[in-house]
Amino acid sequence: YLTLSDLAIHIPKMKAFLIFLVAPLFVALPTLACKDDTKVKWKNGEFTLSCAFLTNNSDKKAQRTNNWCNKKVKDIKTKDQFVVKKKCKKACKNCDRLVMTE
Repeated sequence: YLTLSDLAIHIPKMKAFLIFLVAPLFVALPTLACKDDTKVKWKNGEFTLSCAFLTNNSDKKAQRTNNWCNKKVKDIKTKDQFVVKKKCKKACKNCDRLVMTE
């Protein structure tokens, strides 16, 4: 049988082991959870835009994300309206805090 003093010795070891098991999940989750919807496209006059448009030019990335991430637009295919940052999560840095990646 285990005594209380035996448990006191093993609890810190168990905590370290659990952290060791769980930590890799937080590294793997960002690639699964924080990405842009590659199917969504919207119009700006005669131009068709997508999430990739927001970040494909490093000189214009900040300007484009500032201009577009909070705008409500209409999907070309579905005709559904959406706020760009809801579909372009990675480009707009709108990921859940626990799963945010660079």
